[in-house]
Amino acid sequence: FVAARYLSARFAVTVILLATPERIRTDEARENWQALRHTSAEIHVADDTPALAEVSGTIAEADVIVAAIFGTGVKGGVVNEPYAAAISLVNGSKGAKVAVDLPSGIDPATGATSTPSVRADVTLALHLPKVGLKGREEFTGEVVAIPIGIRSEQR
Repeated sequence: FVAARYLSARFAVTVILLATPERIRTDEARENWQALRHTSAEIHVADDTPALAEVSGTIAEADVIVAAIFGTGVKGGVVNEPYAAAISLVNGSKGAKVAVDLPSGIDPATGATSTPSVRADVTLALHLPKVGLKGREEFTGEVVAIPIGIRSEQR
């Protein structure tokens, strides 16, 4: 949501929430979701497969997709709908795919993949790349560490 807020000041941005706004878990995420209403971003709630189908063309034709579907809690397995359909649409899109922190569907500790998992062109790893990203280039693409102000212990 933060990336969408900043990018919408310069580019046409569409945000697709794959749940109802009431299911947003953290206060920070809820605040940023609300802040999107004060931007030029086009906002869609696609909390089920039919609603996702309505925006599938937007995903297919996007120039760039910032994929931030799941957090770091994924442990592998089969992805439920509408998330599986969204991941398939992202993977089939003509646009560049940018994963935030790790590609959705990848276990951050082991690298185990869910079915399906995002296949990113670039992964922007927040702070440091997660251990599970090593050797998973077919899913991560190029991994770029983005400092976010967390101090690392010196060795």
